[in-house]
Amino acid sequence: EEGFIEIALPNRIGETTRLSDYVGKVVLIDFSAYAMEQASAHTLFLRELYTTYHELGLEIYQISFDADKLLWLEQTRNIPWVCVRDEASVQSKYLITYNISELPTFFLMDKEGNVVAEAVSADTKASFVIENVHKWHGRKDPYLYTAKAELLDGENVLDAVSARFGC
Repeated sequence: EEGFIEIALPNRIGETTRLSDYVGKVVLIDFSAYAMEQASAHTLFLRELYTTYHELGLEIYQISFDADKLLWLEQTRNIPWVCVRDEASVQSKYLITYNISELPTFFLMDKEGNVVAEAVSADTKASFVIENVHKWHGRKDPYLYTAKAELLDGENVLDAVSARFGC
């Protein structure tokens, strides 16, 4: 557990909103941008979280790194959670301070202000092409490929899964 690093940015109406204002509540800190390709799906995900857990005490503090202020204002018009915008966009000091390398990224802050979890929500789909594929022909030619995915923390494998398949 680590304490949060203060974020203070303007909300939709120009008032500075501080992350520290939410100490005492469980807060999902969301680093994202409405110009992202997956922005619609991401907003739907946040809306479902908010709808399900807000009455239980969850707050969402969303930091947008959209360069286009008008896009941000339009996209945040009907959201019920706190959304602030850093006009520095990808040059934001908060991206560096929180060591953000891709958007969206989430942190979960407990009621005491400790950051207790982090997750990068990226497209987890992967595609690959097998050149000169060796076709599987049952018992006559039972050739199988192995696909393996690993969850890494640096060089440490935290989890792995593999599947055999034929083409």
